[in-house]
Amino acid sequence: MINRIGKGISDHPVRSFIFASGMIAFLAYGLLIPQLGMYGDDPNFLWAYHRGGPNEYKEFMGWIREYGYLIYSFLSPVFGESIIFWRIATLVLRWGSSILFFLVFNNTFPNFQKIVVPLSISFLLYPGFMEQAIPVEFLLHFFSLDLILVSLLFTYYGIKHGKGWKIFLFLSVLSEISGLFICEYFAGLELFRPIIIWQTIHQIPQISAQSVKNKIKKTGLFAFPYLLIFGFFLYWRAFLSSSTYMSQIVTVRLQDNPAMFIGNLMRQILSDFKVAVGDAWLQIFQIPSPGKIRWIYLAIFSLVGIVTWLLIVSTGKKEEKPSDQKLWEFLLIGIFLFLTGGIPVWAAGLKISLTLYGDRLSLSFMAGACIIVMALLALILRQKYFPVLLAILIAFMAGYQFQLQNQFRKEWDLAKNYFWQLAWRAPDISPNTLVLGDQFPFRSLTDNSLNALLNWNYESPEYPDRELYKFFQISAREGMIDPLPANSPLSHNDFRGNISDTILLYATPTTCLKVLTTADRNLPFLNIAMKKNLWRSKPERIIPNPTRTVTFQSFMGTEPFHGWCYYFEKGELAAQQNQWKEVVEIGKEAESAGLIPSTMIEMKSFFFAALSENDLETAEHWKNLILTEKGNANYFLYQIKEFQNQSHLSKEAELILDQIQEAFQREMESL
Repeated sequence: MINRIGKGISDHPVRSFIFASGMIAFLAYGLLIPQLGMYGDDPNFLWAYHRGGPNEYKEFMGWIREYGYLIYSFLSPVFGESIIFWRIATLVLRWGSSILFFLVFNNTFPNFQKIVVPLSISFLLYPGFMEQAIPVEFLLHFFSLDLILVSLLFTYYGIKHGKGWKIFLFLSVLSEISGLFICEYFAGLELFRPIIIWQTIHQIPQISAQSVKNKIKKTGLFAFPYLLIFGFFLYWRAFLSSSTYMSQIVTVRLQDNPAMFIGNLMRQILSDFKVAVGDAWLQIFQIPSPGKIRWIYLAIFSLVGIVTWLLIVSTGKKEEKPSDQKLWEFLLIGIFLFLTGGIPVWAAGLKISLTLYGDRLSLSFMAGACIIVMALLALILRQKYFPVLLAILIAFMAGYQFQLQNQFRKEWDLAKNYFWQLAWRAPDISPNTLVLGDQFPFRSLTDNSLNALLNWNYESPEYPDRELYKFFQISAREGMIDPLPANSPLSHNDFRGNISDTILLYATPTTCLKVLTTADRNLPFLNIAMKKNLWRSKPERIIPNPTRTVTFQSFMGTEPFHGWCYYFEKGELAAQQNQWKEVVEIGKEAESAGLIPSTMIEMKSFFFAALSENDLETAEHWKNLILTEKGNANYFLYQIKEFQNQSHLSKEAELILDQIQEAFQREMESL
């Protein structure tokens, strides 16, 4: 059976690669699609369409993508507000890029089939880029990549087949212009075109027999129109585009200190080489903890490993690995593509990193990095071990990308819980309210997208285009927020409000969302940025009994199971209104359901409510429960002081309060 499959692959290498790469793409990126949500700037992208339709994208992103926004204006009516359609489209584009990459290299280097197969799959699974789960934003990038690869492929076909070369020239030029001007990330691939032309003319007998001088002339002649377009693109991007920050950075630094600029650039190149070519691959050797995900991971690992091995051993069956000399030349091509890929990155003064959002720059280096790694492995590994070891490496890459998708799945669950807890705590929010947050339980949403989710879910159905609220991450907006004194007007995009009309939110992955006040200044683990802004928080901006029913958007899923955090949020909402009897009833209901908090800090309002209602037995019970957890003394002592100033308790209740206060004071003295 294996021999029959191998023969089928050998007889139909392109068809086999298309099928196999599609299966690998689905296993690595597609299995969890129904469970994935929105990340990065995707909520902001889709909210723009929700507010203003396809025409909104010109204002939304035209200032940075003068032509790229047209892709969204065209596709948004097709995919609408459903993230799953955008996700499928971006996955197809990513898969398509690996097919086009395979065709370009398989045709340009016909004796490198043993290398081209694992190279193209590694291009599909490149571990330096970790944001495949953010499809709306990166659809543009892979659209651009596919157009440039199509242009390179048409260049090959036009030269190799001769007949119909004018059509191929037109199509390749059109694809080049479109790919370059919508997104600059893959501009460096343009300088690979002369290499493709040089390799292609050597496949044409009547040209390959000519002198080197004539072949160089032919290469220059074929490459000239493309290089002319590329040169104009660089000039436009640097000096004519509305976003000309690249030219400014390079010009200023060169003028200030040329020697320092060149020295820093060389160090930057070496640093980025280490990250894109070395560190990116070192992170793939991670195996999930025992459980369901590990079994899925092992199944993916096995399937991808077997399929890749079959492809490598069956494609170009009669061929051996290229000679070491050819591999060294291939390695040099990889280094060249790495350097040309860095043009848009280094010109902008940016630096790649293997962190969320910092990794997107690795896309520019992806082609060069993959070629370098594959060429080095081909040089190092003996031929009989090459297929199996490359298959194992690629299996690790697929497993790693699957784990990233699973991590994003968990992140969306945390984000949904965050907003559902906000819905329980804040049935409605007064218009023109600023929401501040930091130390989020998730890390895959920008504050622009948190702002989109807040406004989208709390929108007024009659006026969906209005930005009634503003959500800022404090640590990202300190320069804007800190200088503003109380009662200062605040304008940002379409939001108009006041810096003092603010609520401050805090949550962790294991604790419930909390609306903070100045009384929370001793809350454990609260960062300085949050503490500095406690004075701005006004919980009264929350409308406890709204005249309308806020209905969350369908992408937030159904309302979660009412666990402890549901009762905590409802208890806090009642406590905000001094409805102490209701708070006690909510606490008892949670306890009767067998629910307990992850931190006893969340028992504070329930305990104070029991004291206020003179429910001494319950207060005594909750007092003892609170005292079982150490480390909260500083927090509770301040809260008790605030509570004492605002309440009138019975003598018996005062006694219980004194007892817990003394216990916390003893804890503080023992530190």
